[in-house]
Parts: sequence; C-alpha cells; structure tokens
Amino acid sequence: MKTEEFTDLLEDALRQASRALSDERRDYIASFLKNSLTNEEISHLEEKKLLSILNELNDAEIILLKYEALDQHEKRDFYEQHSSIVSPEPPSLRGTRVEYDKYYLHKSYKNSLQDLGLVEPVFKKPRKGEMPEFDGKTGMVKSTYRQATGLGRLLLRYIDQGVEDGFDE
Repeated sequence: MKTEEFTDLLEDALRQASRALSDERRDYIASFLKNSLTNEEISHLEEKKLLSILNELNDAEIILLKYEALDQHEKRDFYEQHSSIVSPEPPSLRGTRVEYDKYYLHKSYKNSLQDLGLVEPVFKKPRKGEMPEFDGKTGMVKSTYRQATGLGRLLLRYIDQGVEDGFDE
C-alpha cells in the first residue's frame, strides 16, 4: 500500500469514485483496489489499463459484460434479473423518438464492449463448399453469439464479478 504504484492507482480510483453515481460502481472500484493489492501477476501498468477500461464502462455495460461471460445455465437466472438491460424490447414501428433513442443507445453499449476488446463475436464455421451466412443489416458475416474475452473476464475478476473460466487458481 505504500508503493508509488498503489498510490497512483488509488488516486485514479478516488477520482472515479468521486464521480460514481451508484453504490455498485463504488463497490467495483473498491474491489479493484483490493484485488490490485493481492494480485502480483499483473504489473502496475496493466492494472492502470484495466482501471482506465473500467472508467470507460457504465453500469449497464458491466452487466452486459458479465452476461456474456456466464455459461448457458447461469445466463437464464441472470437474464431474468436484468432482461431490460440484456435484451431490451425494440421500439414498435409507431414508437416514439425517445424509445428509438434509448434503443440505439443500448445497442451502443454492446458495440463499446466489443470495441474495448471485452467481448467478441463467435462465428459458426460453414460446411465445406458453403458460404457463411451474412447479416442483412450490416453486410458482415453473421455471428452466432458473443462471448467475453480473456480481457473481459480479467476485468470482471478484478471487480469481483468474475465467473468460472476453467482455470485453476
């Protein structure tokens, strides 16, 4: 705790905590600091990067990240608790501007997670001689599902939202 590295992390964490709007966010930051004290496998520079990534995420994005890290059995219960965040209802054709705005913002949460390297799409391998399936909206190869990356799982562990990943401690 008396090192310059921890003081540097603490200053960044305090800055984030002072702007935190929820108890959950403050808990994430506190867990991050606690885990930075006990984890010696990650360097200060790497922990600083993780804290910076945490700062870029909002609470809904953390919920989405955790959802993508869960296995199929765990996803069901989690989905029931957070369905409005995990899979919001798209607006109807006669939806209001506010409904559309909220829907587009929610879609940006998923894109942010992917842009930060915290989740990745998983693609179905086409059979020999077949073309992959394309998404009509994006023109890109259609993914089957999304999953948390190693970086996403590391961040979740640092904020005590980790899930089983098959590795022994």
